[in-house]
Amino acid sequence: MEMAMIGLGKIWFVAKAVSSLRLISKRTWLILGAVALGLLVLLAWAGIVLLSWLWDQVPLVLDIGKRLMGEATT
Repeated sequence: MEMAMIGLGKIWFVAKAVSSLRLISKRTWLILGAVALGLLVLLAWAGIVLLSWLWDQVPLVLDIGKRLMGEATT
């Protein structure tokens, strides 16, 4: 019986949360969606910039590796 009451409490909480979310206006949801989309775009941009920078560093790392191998063999 106690487990059933716990389950009903959770269902009531979810139902109350959903009804509260319905009270938020469409304009607010649009603003929140635009902000979330903007953050995702910035995250993707930062990832692309980081990968581009890392790709640009490959020749430098290879050159350093070649120099170290040359010094190690002499």
